[in-house]
Amino acid sequence: MNCPICGAVLNDGAKFCGNCGNKVEIAAAPAAPAAETPVMPAAPVAPIAPAEQLTASIFDQPAAPQQQPVPETPVQPVNTASVQGAFAQPDQQIYTQPQAGGGYGGNNYIQNNYTQENLNPPVVKKKGKGVLIAVLVVFALLIVGIGVTLFIFRGSLKNTWARLTKSPDEYLKYVISESMEESLDGMEDLQKEYSEMLAKMDDINMQGSLRVQMNDELLDTLEDASASLLANSRYGSMSYDSDYYDYYDDYYDTDMYDKYDTYDDYYQAEHASKGSGGNGLNLSAYGDITLNGSYDRKGNLMGVNAGIQVKGGSDVIGVDAVYDGDNYTVYGRIPQLNKDYIMIDLSNVLDKNQQKDLDKVLSATADFSSASMDPKMVRDMYNRYIMAVLKPIEKVEASKVKLPVNGTKMSCRAYEFTLDDDLFQEMVLAVIDEIKDDRDLGKWFDDYMDNLDFGQSSASKPDWDKFLDQLEDAEKDVKNIKFDEVFKCAFYITDSGKITGFSILGEDDKDPHFSYAWNYNKNKLDIELTSDYTDKNDKTQFLDIKGGGTVKSGKFTGDFVLDFSALDDKVDFSLEDVEIEDKKNPGGTFRIGLEQFMKMAEDKTDAIPDCIKKADLVISFSGTIKDNTFSIGLENGSQDVIKLTTNAKISDSQGIAVPSSKESVEINEGNADTEMVKYLKDSDLEKVVSGLETLGLPDSYADQIRQVTKMLDYY
Repeated sequence: MNCPICGAVLNDGAKFCGNCGNKVEIAAAPAAPAAETPVMPAAPVAPIAPAEQLTASIFDQPAAPQQQPVPETPVQPVNTASVQGAFAQPDQQIYTQPQAGGGYGGNNYIQNNYTQENLNPPVVKKKGKGVLIAVLVVFALLIVGIGVTLFIFRGSLKNTWARLTKSPDEYLKYVISESMEESLDGMEDLQKEYSEMLAKMDDINMQGSLRVQMNDELLDTLEDASASLLANSRYGSMSYDSDYYDYYDDYYDTDMYDKYDTYDDYYQAEHASKGSGGNGLNLSAYGDITLNGSYDRKGNLMGVNAGIQVKGGSDVIGVDAVYDGDNYTVYGRIPQLNKDYIMIDLSNVLDKNQQKDLDKVLSATADFSSASMDPKMVRDMYNRYIMAVLKPIEKVEASKVKLPVNGTKMSCRAYEFTLDDDLFQEMVLAVIDEIKDDRDLGKWFDDYMDNLDFGQSSASKPDWDKFLDQLEDAEKDVKNIKFDEVFKCAFYITDSGKITGFSILGEDDKDPHFSYAWNYNKNKLDIELTSDYTDKNDKTQFLDIKGGGTVKSGKFTGDFVLDFSALDDKVDFSLEDVEIEDKKNPGGTFRIGLEQFMKMAEDKTDAIPDCIKKADLVISFSGTIKDNTFSIGLENGSQDVIKLTTNAKISDSQGIAVPSSKESVEINEGNADTEMVKYLKDSDLEKVVSGLETLGLPDSYADQIRQVTKMLDYY
């Protein structure tokens, strides 16, 4: 049968035309041939769904109940044109009608439409709107798919959606909040590591060292200065070696009296400081000297040791100490003096109340966790207080701008708002209200104060309620704040939603003015900071920093220029290997030339050695909370004039033991006169004195210490 409107071939019993949608009058269906397999009766066809519901309807239909297999029917040859015509406009029921074999469409359509009766090609008179709608839907989905793919790869879909759907003030708060989240990721990791460290203070080992390195020119300068200083001191003028008068004639014969005011000055500068005796310091050992120390704790047992080393040698002098908190006992020794410890029983010295106070101190130092907030709590606090500050900001205006950064211009959007005294008051009051409701902060505060309250009376201990009372007074003061002018504030935000600058400007584009901007493009980073204001003398004070460099493997190296109103000339400085991506392992080096400042000072720097005048100040840091290195020094060319380097490392306790009775000598009030003298007689005092001389102790002082040995012979 054919459609009376468009002529399309229809199935027997069809109620609607699959091509034009015309309703067809139902005629009496002819009886099916007996040889053919019976066809399952079809359910009524649902109305055509709108385009946006079409896809959903396909998946929303319930699965048909499992049917018994139907015997296969021989398939007759079909006409190709008929098949193509049928596919051009499929029967609507294939999308909506569940089929006998389970699922939808497919087999039923073929079985119903490709019978021997439908071999003649359909006559198509006109096309409906279905094809056009399908094409538009596919085209729209294609465009959206491409757009989504691009935005996903650019990482800005979320930001773009926020910018398009939010007002300027809402979007500004959104971007600041997102930026805070990125910063807090690294901070939360560091806070967690710090908290874990503090929570294990009763099972910890801390090691550190300080190394000092100086070149010969600086050592000579310091030796001469020390000789002059000691010669004018009370002890220096009283302590002379036997060769003091040996150079008396030289003082006059060589006209040294024109150079030095007194013979003492001449002797100390020309002879005593050169190692011939007297009071000048011999600092040669300080060309490379290191102070090492460590602290180890396991419960109430603590040990401390420290030593001074010179290059290529062991400790020239040191100290070891152990404290047994369970028995209130202290052990101490100088290894170079005596291998045995002096033991003092504090239980015989301290009364019961003092012992309790000492226990409280030990308990507090064993658990500093109350001094550190939970990392998640810190993160939550930052978010809440930042949003409290931002909440009052309204009437934000957005515009596209070209932001100048170190000689270049960067395309971004400026989000501007006005800061007056009313807005400032709202911001501060919002923070105060947040503090009042912050129970977590209040609990932490009270716990922290309890941890610090070593024997204090409860009346004198600060508590959270008293702090809130003070906030009430502060709230009243804030409401009386009045600005003399209105400030224009602006945040500069890239298309990808990154804050790339900030500025604040006085009313009518007058000072004070402050702006900070950076442009990170591929492997190049440019930074610019400018600020200025007019002081009470109507003079402009300013500070500008501009520069840039490259980023390699997440580390930045660049050169900058400092222009400061307090300086006569501009000053160059640089940053080297500054870590900008790894938040858990910060590091980098700061370098600035001192010669720039020396030229500005002119004749005021005449007494400063050239090795210092032409040096660079170099500050460097690397490592983590638990293992780090810091150094500061003066560098001339590739040589260190002076350099101080510190190393710190924190780990679990390495183990510590109380010295045995064979390794210690108990000293108390009853035996101090005898046991202490015996201990010193058994000691190697000369080894200690030699170590002190290595560290620059003048001969005259060393000889006085040696007299102790002779005095011990009288006991």
